[in-house]
Amino acid sequence: MPDRPNPHSALSLLLRIFWTFFGLAALGLTLAWIGTRSRGVLSVGDAVFAALAVALVVVRLIDVRFLHGETSDGDRPATMADWARYSLLVVLGSAGGWLAVRAVTGWF
Repeated sequence: MPDRPNPHSALSLLLRIFWTFFGLAALGLTLAWIGTRSRGVLSVGDAVFAALAVALVVVRLIDVRFLHGETSDGDRPATMADWARYSLLVVLGSAGGWLAVRAVTGWF
């Protein structure tokens, strides 16, 4: 009888692609959108940006905690310490990028 595939492998792969590439790219594109479209007030772009930043942290948590995800280079299983480090970088990087764009657009 052949081995059955891991039911979480496809979901894990999709989540990994999101937190390593597409989610971060979407975060950057949303920053560009805020920088070119928003002047002086909070906008839909700001809400989308915040939601993406939160989604990155939550998706990485699901990958590590429930789907036994690996590190970004795939050399070992990820730990909660890896998740905490990733989350800190996402939060600080997102906040710094958002503040920089908002400073340039004249919100402050």
